[in-house]
This record gives sequence, C-alpha cells and structure tokens, in this order.
Amino acid sequence: MTDRGSATDRIPRRWRRLNRGWRRIDWRWRAIRASFLPAGVIAAFDLPIPG
Repeated sequence: MTDRGSATDRIPRRWRRLNRGWRRIDWRWRAIRASFLPAGVIAAFDLPIPG
C-alpha cells in the first residue's frame, strides 16, 4: 500500500517536469509561429492575384 502510494507520488512529479518542458517547447514554437505569421501574410498579399 505504501509502495503504491510512493509510486503514484513519483508519477505526477515526473509528469509535472515533462509538462514544464512541453510548455517551454510550446512557447518557443508559438514565438516562431508568431514571427513567421506576418511574413506569411505579407507574402500572401504580395502574390499577384490573377484577374
């Protein structure tokens, strides 16, 4: 019973660490996307529209 309790206590800690890492990656990806989005919008508006 105590072993199971310690195991369940160990898992959330590991998940918390993983989640923190993922959040950092997500923030970095969001920053990259935010920097690429205006360039994409400008490129889309720069394209010659046929007609």
